[in-house]
Amino acid sequence: MMLPPASSLAAAAALQLCCYLAVVRASPAPSHHSVAQKRFLHITDVHYDPFYVANSDVSTQCHRRGEDAGSGAKAERAFHFGTRGSICDSPMAMIQDVFASIQRDVIGTQQPPDVVFWTGDSSRHDRDTQFPKEEDEVYAENSEVVYWIEKTFDLARTAVIPAVGNWDVFPHNFLSDHATAAFSKLYLTWKPVLEIGLDESEVNRTRGTFLAGGWFDRNIGMVNNKVALRAFSMNTMTWFAENLGTEDCSSYAPGETPQGSTTLGDAQLVWLWTELQVARANNQKAILIGHVPPTDGNDQALYRPQCLAWFTQMSGEFSDVILSQYYGHVNKDIVSLLLRSRKAKSGSDAQYIIKAVTPTSLSQIDLNAYSIVGNFKTSGSIVPVHNPTLKAGLLALDERSTKITQESQWYIDLNHANERYAASPSTTTLKFREACRTDKEYLMSALDPAGYTEWIKRMQADSVSALASKKKKDHPLRTYQLCIDSNIKAPRADTDSHLSLSPAVVRGVLIVAGLLFIGSLGGFYIYVKQLENQGDVLERQRLLFGGVEPDHLRRAQRVAGRVRETGLDAQNITI
Repeated sequence: MMLPPASSLAAAAALQLCCYLAVVRASPAPSHHSVAQKRFLHITDVHYDPFYVANSDVSTQCHRRGEDAGSGAKAERAFHFGTRGSICDSPMAMIQDVFASIQRDVIGTQQPPDVVFWTGDSSRHDRDTQFPKEEDEVYAENSEVVYWIEKTFDLARTAVIPAVGNWDVFPHNFLSDHATAAFSKLYLTWKPVLEIGLDESEVNRTRGTFLAGGWFDRNIGMVNNKVALRAFSMNTMTWFAENLGTEDCSSYAPGETPQGSTTLGDAQLVWLWTELQVARANNQKAILIGHVPPTDGNDQALYRPQCLAWFTQMSGEFSDVILSQYYGHVNKDIVSLLLRSRKAKSGSDAQYIIKAVTPTSLSQIDLNAYSIVGNFKTSGSIVPVHNPTLKAGLLALDERSTKITQESQWYIDLNHANERYAASPSTTTLKFREACRTDKEYLMSALDPAGYTEWIKRMQADSVSALASKKKKDHPLRTYQLCIDSNIKAPRADTDSHLSLSPAVVRGVLIVAGLLFIGSLGGFYIYVKQLENQGDVLERQRLLFGGVEPDHLRRAQRVAGRVRETGLDAQNITI
């Protein structure tokens, strides 16, 4: 692919990459074999709104009360911890409790996370014409989230890797090829998490690539004093189809590598392709993060056509290096798979497609025609489009076979929390709960191509009728759907909810209670009959079952009955 000469900025970046390549290749060989385990979190789409007002009118983006907004007394009201399913963003009450729960409930007594992937969109949406958003707001709201990150994590031991979102630029969805001023302001805002724990050379490398295009890389795992795992924070705004500030990437040419840097999109492809080659040469693995994924949960492209073609090809050609990719933006937890056509004879002419795994698309994943070579994950957001959600995971770092061994989805039942707050404001806090885990619900020992292949086969092996069956609770597709929906609805009752028993236990209690009630009625009936036949006048009158015969009449009736039964003289019968 022949393109015009690179700009001076791109040339400087290329020189910096070459220097880094020489340093990395000079790393000493390991002395012995060892494995290290690391934890990570994925947090995305916080969308902090400092203007949120509890009990305000939702139609005002939760900024003004009904009498001020002119919406009347019947307007939908905003809740204290945020209003799920509305157009409103995240209030401070929710932000501070979310990060407190991350520290208390997600991390808890376990090993603190070694890395946090923070994939953008920390400022509010600009939907309220009476509160127009200004540029300074973008950085102020990002700075507020940085404060809570610093408060929650020990940044001396936890690396936080941010990525540029489409609401982290001003105006939103617009980032030109000459956005150096915006990159500079965002770098200064994120500086506490971008530079802490790095030496001078690492700081210079991070600052250089970020100021040039909004992307950077970070070493996040060492084995035997050698880099085993690197994270690449991509600026997906350079490829985003809705960004009108830059053009599509250069024409895609199968079998070639990107060569030019006429746009930011091209420059980032060259940078990433070069760095992945470095990683492969040094037996390193990589995790890619960004805000906007290549495609959404319906397999609709979110990148410009040529950018998507180049990026998909690159993801496939370096699938031996890339462990996984993590994104935000779509506000939902979905796994997408990178599939390679089995017809290709070599890597250069391989055909790759991206396919989201959903209950409706599962049958379309043809493992006879395609093999699974990679994966993309989008995580549920913090902003209450649905329930606040995040992802946690485990990495096993090995100089021979580093892999992701586990992921789990965490959610907050926001509606229930708001109900509890209304009843008891002083004692109610938000609480993250684990919805599902790949090793427990999906039965996956590793999140690699082999693990995803077996997972897909298990789900495809079960019929659609099994999915609808209420008896087969461990159906793999059902559990995946449960995980997807955990940020839309709570997958199980909270332990402090009004109904804390399982449905099976409740049914058993009701059956036993019914049997006891029927037995009590039977015993009472027998007791009443005995009193009618043998009780005295006062005991029978207490029953209130109509008139009661005097004792002498009842005695005469009993004598007559015995005479009929025995044929004896009534005078010889004693009752």
